[in-house]
Amino acid sequence: MIKSNLLGDAMQRRVEAIMGENSPSFLNACLHIVATSNTGLANCSPASIQGAVLAAASLRMPAGMGYWYIVPYGNDAQFQIGAYGLVQLAHRTKEYKFLNAIPVYQNQFEGFDYMEEKLYGNFTIEGEGEIVGYAAGMKLNYGFEKTIFWTAAKMEAHARQYSKQYGKSGMGIWKTEKPKMGRKTVLKALLGKWAPLSNELVQAFNIDQTVIMDGKAPQYVDRQIAPADVNAQADAAEAKRLLAFIESATAEQLNAIDQELLSVHGLLSAFDDRLLTIQTAAQ
Repeated sequence: MIKSNLLGDAMQRRVEAIMGENSPSFLNACLHIVATSNTGLANCSPASIQGAVLAAASLRMPAGMGYWYIVPYGNDAQFQIGAYGLVQLAHRTKEYKFLNAIPVYQNQFEGFDYMEEKLYGNFTIEGEGEIVGYAAGMKLNYGFEKTIFWTAAKMEAHARQYSKQYGKSGMGIWKTEKPKMGRKTVLKALLGKWAPLSNELVQAFNIDQTVIMDGKAPQYVDRQIAPADVNAQADAAEAKRLLAFIESATAEQLNAIDQELLSVHGLLSAFDDRLLTIQTAAQ
């Protein structure tokens, strides 16, 4: 049943329309993932598995490389984006000079300055001991930088709040894959609040951890609350981030900012004010 759903003519046509000549290898890799999974995917509804595969195809994400996952939840399968998938989508925008997220181990960590948002430690050595937290950082091409840090306790509270299975029994993907889930979660928090979001990233946020059935809206089955309007949040966060950058930017950094981006967020006057301040100080 699953094989006929994934490799049937109708499915092949839909995936081929998105992925072109890569569609046969993509579908065969998806079938291999389902067929060899020991997580209970074989007991999930074929329609939900098909929906997860189509979601990955819509993002043009290769199968079996850690970019995305099909995760069983009861009788249905969830689509879940992975940390590598988020990085891949972010880099497609070509706006990032640096982007990464890591689990921070006890032997690496010295501290985090929440005021200046600086992570202190020795990250030239391999992590050992307990994970004390998770960090994500980025630097955009025009100079804006941001680093966030979640303690292990904060990540644990998040997992228990937003994963019903983990919250009730302490089991599930948060038990078996906690470092991966923690890395993905802190990266998603960084991108969702502070990064420029492409349409693909917004789409990934909207369908992450959902059950997707053909012709129906994605269903959040593993959260107590549905996510807020990602588009509105992203616009507000982008404007706030850009304004903060403008207010401390040098003349060279100001000249590197896209004027159309300033216009979209209503920040042309803030740009002019900052440029005038710099010119006046130079006189």
